[in-house]
Amino acid sequence: MHYKQFLHKNEVLIFILHRTWVGYLGRILFLLFLISCTSFFSVPLWQRSAATRGVFFFLVVSVFIQSISLWLRYAYNAVLVTDNRVIMVTQTSLFKRRVIDTLLTRISNIQWERRGFFEWVFRHGGVTLFVEGMKRPVRIRPIIHPRKVFAYLTRLVAVVSH
Repeated sequence: MHYKQFLHKNEVLIFILHRTWVGYLGRILFLLFLISCTSFFSVPLWQRSAATRGVFFFLVVSVFIQSISLWLRYAYNAVLVTDNRVIMVTQTSLFKRRVIDTLLTRISNIQWERRGFFEWVFRHGGVTLFVEGMKRPVRIRPIIHPRKVFAYLTRLVAVVSH
């Protein structure tokens, strides 16, 4: 994806964060389940009545839609950190995208965390940005090496606010 469309003129893109595969594990497992059901039931469903062919067609279409949805989320979800702003781009479907844009000077607090054994083993976790004027914090998770991202964002916010 071309992230230049989200940048202002003369703004410098410092880094881009993407969600790791752990964030998509539930969807990946569901897609594998759909594929295995479609493969397993393909011959029995196809050889029976028109109603069972409809069920087979429904499974094939479901696999196709879930594959596209997973690819869109993986390819287009990102957090852009520039010299002035943090831009969180979330693509939830083919026609639905949410962009949260905040100035670095409005970030009042930053936290990082790891939840559970699985995140500790694979060094995944999340970073939470508390932004002045927003009701809810901005959560960026799961990302790899959240402590390093936290340290870098903390230094960047300190430099920009002074």
